[in-house]
Amino acid sequence: MLIAMTGFIFCLYILGGCGGVDNVHESTEAEKQLLENEDEQMSENRVETQPNEYPEDVNTWINRLNQLNRYPLWHSRVSGDSLYVYIGWGEKPTGGYRIEITEKKIRDQHIEITAHFQSPEPGAMVTQAFTLPYNVAVLMASDKPIRITNEGEDAPAYIQTIKGITNLPPIYAGAERIVIFEPEPGSRVNPGFEAKGLASVFEGTLNYRLLDTHGEILEEGFTTAVDGMNWAYFSFKPALELEFD
Repeated sequence: MLIAMTGFIFCLYILGGCGGVDNVHESTEAEKQLLENEDEQMSENRVETQPNEYPEDVNTWINRLNQLNRYPLWHSRVSGDSLYVYIGWGEKPTGGYRIEITEKKIRDQHIEITAHFQSPEPGAMVTQAFTLPYNVAVLMASDKPIRITNEGEDAPAYIQTIKGITNLPPIYAGAERIVIFEPEPGSRVNPGFEAKGLASVFEGTLNYRLLDTHGEILEEGFTTAVDGMNWAYFSFKPALELEFD
């Protein structure tokens, strides 16, 4: 049986933060423009490798990471014989922000990557639009731990990563610090369905609110992600008591 929830609305908000419904993510005009101009941005923001040199699965992974690249972020994946390490600087108000991979070393126990962060010079002619500067380091495939060293006067003090999940599924909805993988908005769900996503919230704790298509609250509660310092995976099953048709 399917739960009678056509037009399923799933709402999450940070514990102690702003109200629930207002935090449901909808693409801003800036984000839409970024997606429309993706090829141009990838050319501007990437230093080492051009987009068409990446495998299709790596390009898909990069595009999904760009949806999380609001704050400094790094993540890695192996594809074929290569290890790809994404390093993002977060959303910037203009173009001209660049990340250069200056050193890549495979040690006995770990991998070292040094990234130099450079802001545009005052008065420089740059793109007058929001950008998501990032770069991708490519190395031989390895499962060794990765250490990122940040260099540059404006380099971020800390770069988040993603914990608790290896592959990054499609992101269907979310807020600034919470994104949803499942269920997809507007979908019909089976009893006992599981909600899944990533959160970057204080102490890994987040509240959720489940609404029907009329805006009625079906359930409220909280759950925890696996890490409180990074983007971390969470999942839970709402304990709904509904009538089925």
